[in-house]
Amino acid sequence: MLERYIEAGHQAEAFWGLTLRLYQIHMQGAAARIQRDHDHAKAMAWLTAGLSRAAKMPKLDRLLQRDGEIIDTGFRLSTIKAQLPVITMAEWAARQGAMG
Repeated sequence: MLERYIEAGHQAEAFWGLTLRLYQIHMQGAAARIQRDHDHAKAMAWLTAGLSRAAKMPKLDRLLQRDGEIIDTGFRLSTIKAQLPVITMAEWAARQGAMG
């Protein structure tokens, strides 16, 4: 049981404090996560294959859109930009010189 628990991605130290029911819950959760990861990988492979055959590349907004949702890419990008640190070109160049 311990070997399967570790194989599922859990820490061995946590195993010894589990009841059989908690073990079952952890393993069911791991199985669901693994299945979700496999589904995601299959979906990405399908999407990549489909996009490689597309005559015209769909807009990113359209690809990211969820049912009933209108996506404003400009708003998303401005939100991300607002979270990034402000740096001048001179500061950036100085960092590059220090790294190189």
